[in-house]
Amino acid sequence: MVTEIPLYEASGQGTHLYLTVRKTGLTTHAAIDRIARSLGRKSRDVGYAGLKDAAAVAVQRLSIEHVDEKAVERLSVPGVEIIDVQRHHNKLKPGHLAGNRFRIVIRGARHGSAADAQKSMDVLAVRGVPNHFGEQRFGGYQSGHLAGRALVNDDADAFLRVLMLPAGWRDFEPDAGAARTAFSEGRFDDALRTLPVFLHDERLLLAEFVRSGNARSAMLSVRQRMRRFYMNAWQSHLFNEVLRRRGVDGIDTIAEGDLAYIHSKGAVFLVDDPAAEAERVRTAEISPSGPMFGRKTILARGAPGDVERAVMRDEGISADTFRSRHLKALVGERRPLRVPMRDVQPVSEPEAGVILLEFSLPPGSYATNVVREVTKTSVSSDCC
Repeated sequence: MVTEIPLYEASGQGTHLYLTVRKTGLTTHAAIDRIARSLGRKSRDVGYAGLKDAAAVAVQRLSIEHVDEKAVERLSVPGVEIIDVQRHHNKLKPGHLAGNRFRIVIRGARHGSAADAQKSMDVLAVRGVPNHFGEQRFGGYQSGHLAGRALVNDDADAFLRVLMLPAGWRDFEPDAGAARTAFSEGRFDDALRTLPVFLHDERLLLAEFVRSGNARSAMLSVRQRMRRFYMNAWQSHLFNEVLRRRGVDGIDTIAEGDLAYIHSKGAVFLVDDPAAEAERVRTAEISPSGPMFGRKTILARGAPGDVERAVMRDEGISADTFRSRHLKALVGERRPLRVPMRDVQPVSEPEAGVILLEFSLPPGSYATNVVREVTKTSVSSDCC
């Protein structure tokens, strides 16, 4: 269970309705699409502060302007329960949240392992949580970053292949197997006819490819929102690679040349004297940061900067890469290599083999990273 922590409270006045919803088994975008259709509006009319996973019971706020309050209260949307409606002056936008509160149940634990879990949680509460992007950032096939790489390189043929023949496709989506096989054999009409309707973006892509025979035209037919998702997944993959090369043992230390992230401000500064910043690092006031590569990204200096430039070099990108018009959305920023874990409750074992974790994290960080550190295993994207 995940509950959004609002950045501010609704004022009770204004043209925007803030809907507090509880969704189950839906992504945020899917919930937005259903609500918008029910109100006769476009999905882009609905604002949101953060994205929540489908495989969770999630409570979050959405906003929509110039809609009758009673009409919203009467809505019956599968998978979505509206639990509160208030008025405010502005549309919700990504980032308009203070964090997320998590309540996670781990099953299949060995008896008595709550004590071990508590030790891990105690360490995380002091050192912080490695700020990897979770598996859910990369899509069901874990190939979103490959589609993003193709978009960054303006390689329409590669984009078409990644979406239609993702790695491991034979082991997933049996309903789509016939369509993907037909595509791999060049039987594009058959592929389109048998491709399941729930693969919405793949259908848009393939329909345009069948119509035009042009891979680039097909690539541009995919919704802009999804193209941005894929490119963001690529940025996330490179950030994870920087963090991997830095090593999680270094998430609570600062080196000369680091761009230290100030958690209270979301700003960074260049570290000239690591010893002078040691206390601020210890209290998690500041943390080392890594790049979300884009046209305005500032790189670290010294040894930390060497790591970042090596990742760019190995990926075959440079500052010039981001000067293309089609990459203007990739502005770039710095992201902390760790995040503080707050409001940590004692680990409990409500029944044999079941462990309960409760804690809060800042926006944009992943509870799966906490679970991974506690269980010492990888965490599938349908977990949390």
